[in-house]
Amino acid sequence: LRNRDLQINAIEKAPDGTVFIGTDFGLLVRTMDGWEYSFDEFDDLPSDFITSICVSEEDPSRVYIGTDKGIGIIDYTYDRTLDIDCKTLKGSEELGTVSSMVFSNHTLFIGCRHGGLWEYDGKEIRSSNLEALYMIVSLEDDGAFLWIATDGSGIFRLDKQKRSILQISSADGLVSDHVLALTKDKTSLWAGTVHGINRIFLNDINEPESIFLIGRHNGLSGTEIHENAVFAGDDRIWFGTVNGLVGIQPALATPSSIPPDVWIRSIRADGDKVG
Repeated sequence: LRNRDLQINAIEKAPDGTVFIGTDFGLLVRTMDGWEYSFDEFDDLPSDFITSICVSEEDPSRVYIGTDKGIGIIDYTYDRTLDIDCKTLKGSEELGTVSSMVFSNHTLFIGCRHGGLWEYDGKEIRSSNLEALYMIVSLEDDGAFLWIATDGSGIFRLDKQKRSILQISSADGLVSDHVLALTKDKTSLWAGTVHGINRIFLNDINEPESIFLIGRHNGLSGTEIHENAVFAGDDRIWFGTVNGLVGIQPALATPSSIPPDVWIRSIRADGDKVG
């Protein structure tokens, strides 16, 4: 894997410092002391094309590997050498491309590229039965709510207890309904789209209060965000774009700090139109 021109699709760090990297040629694992291992279909992964990774909240030595052909479950131990046992999650073969996974309240929520939202409780996989949720790209957990980014329908907020959904779309101010990356801080949702980044301020009950765009006029060199390429750091929100990595300081990215777009429609000199 080291010598290939890899496409990196997912990165996840386990509590012991082990880093799991999903590529289009299999899984790369880097231990905390710098050793690297690679795994693919020959090691019983469902597919070499890794699309998402999630560490179990109940057992940190168990990792769920999302692929374009279902979900692999890896149980690993490391003591000078890395030992891995891999199997396919029963029933996940029918899900297609697993684009995102997140644990919440002992349940693994599974977002599928063409199959909507699914849940795994440790025993079986079941559909969420929410028809509005389709073409899921990214999931973000927030306690009582699950935030869901879709490729074409904007963002949904799922109330996990009431099983109700709230949609945020271009009709509400999103620059695009094709949302490819999503994260949340204390006050806002950050949505990376095909046309720039939206910061969505939320009120006390987690409903959108205001939305504004961060684009080329703010120095964003590549307005198209890569799928799931987002990370909320201590003082910056990081997005991967078609032109590289962008870091945004939330304290500075406010409506008052962003100059308005200026459009010149005509120019006149002494009353005569000159442009």
